[in-house]
Amino acid sequence: FESRTAALSLVTDALCASGAVSKRHGEQFKVSTGWGAPAVALVDRNSAQVLGTTSVGVHVHCYVTGEQRPGSGVRPQGIWLAQRAATKSHHPLYWDPTAAGGLPADITVRENARKEAAEEAGVDPDIFDCRAMATGALSMMTAKTDGTNLKQS
Repeated sequence: FESRTAALSLVTDALCASGAVSKRHGEQFKVSTGWGAPAVALVDRNSAQVLGTTSVGVHVHCYVTGEQRPGSGVRPQGIWLAQRAATKSHHPLYWDPTAAGGLPADITVRENARKEAAEEAGVDPDIFDCRAMATGALSMMTAKTDGTNLKQS
């Protein structure tokens, strides 16, 4: 584990030096043989996609409901979306879930969802703890419009 992590750190240095990766992110992602399998190494988040490592992340979708309309029994509903910043390197100005983020090696999926919801959307952690529920898993592939940085999540 330690020797593989050290080797991947050297690879990250080389990727940064070559310009293939702009900089170290500092957050470590697990490298494993499959979902739920033990990690065989850790890799810097920015190198993971270049190396073809499957990334795990969370997407938090917040649903909102309005006040019940008098006499109608109808409660307006909607999904709370966030628009990505124009300065993002991937998909600037696209619409995103309420909050999302890659899964660091040192916390659980639920802890990460709670952290991202608080950081990105100001969701009170106590409200998150009481109301949030996992509803499924999704696997997707993304890339920049020029076809580079193919990423499986």
